[in-house]
Amino acid sequence: MALKSCHIIILAFLSLAAVAAPISAGGWRRIDKPNSILEVVHAAKFAVENYNESQHKFLDFVSVVKGEELPGAVTQYRLIIAAKDGEEAAAGNYRAVVSYMWEEKRLQVVSFQKTT
Repeated sequence: MALKSCHIIILAFLSLAAVAAPISAGGWRRIDKPNSILEVVHAAKFAVENYNESQHKFLDFVSVVKGEELPGAVTQYRLIIAAKDGEEAAAGNYRAVVSYMWEEKRLQVVSFQKTT
């Protein structure tokens, strides 16, 4: 009887671990071909527009160089964005973190800075 109880406890634990694994094993995931995903490009353009408004700058979005996402009720995008400053000949890279609130259907820029 004790052995059967032990098996039930182990089975319950393994079932719980299997259900919880995708959540606990989550984290940032690389986005393959970020320029082909409309939501990612939209978040990147939003970040550039937000930066332009808040800093009175004139960056032009070029592309998403690299991206990662942290899915959830609020999806986080960690992006490297190529943008061209009207005064510079070459595009520069900018690091941005953008949140998408699914319930509110709204984007929010968490951070935006030029990379060195």
